Amino acid sequence: MNLQETIRRILREDRKPSNFLRRRLENLDYEVERGFNGPFGGSNICIFFKSDIEFFESVMENAIDAMYYNYFSHIDDNSGEWAHEYLDMVDYIRKKYQDKIMKHYDDNCGSGSIPLKETIRKVLKEDTNQMNIILRRLPADKSEKIEEIFTLILNHTSKLFQDGFKYKTNPRELSLSNFKIKIIKKLMTMLELQDFLPDDISWPILYAHYVDRIESRYEDIEKY
Repeated sequence: MNLQETIRRILREDRKPSNFLRRRLENLDYEVERGFNGPFGGSNICIFFKSDIEFFESVMENAIDAMYYNYFSHIDDNSGEWAHEYLDMVDYIRKKYQDKIMKHYDDNCGSGSIPLKETIRKVLKEDTNQMNIILRRLPADKSEKIEEIFTLILNHTSKLFQDGFKYKTNPRELSLSNFKIKIIKKLMTMLELQDFLPDDISWPILYAHYVDRIESRYEDIEKY
């Protein structure tokens, strides 16, 4: 029985979360709360996500992904056992958090608010200009290193998404918003570790500077 058949069978069953998962629901709560209250929360989510449901699904998938690597990595992620755990976490998050997370999006972004989106575009343009000013101020070797790190992260993340599309990974994990978030998070982390992050560079400035290239790469991956 393949994984898709296992999932269909599990969906038809009257299931209860495993004892292993029940003992870790507080950890799952933490990952979910961290997802929509972190640096990509608040009005920033209007930049990354087109709708409340896209935001919710991204928070949910990232929380489950963190749970797998922190607590379930001993389980084969193509097994029926993981399918049970995955679907139980989906069910738990939907019941407890879906309305709250979608309301969080609507409170910050409104329902297609045109003035808000115009403001976001204006801020992105200002941040792009600011990044260019910062890069011109840095020594040439440091500016080149930032570009090199970005390119490495872009290529590595692109390979992961190409494999995901090829092997039909969960499509929610392969969304454009997740692609952008993964790249900017990795870039921020790497620049901080390398001590290449000037004090006046924040993640929105990095995002504004690189977003066109990230989105262009994602379009190429979808065509792959």
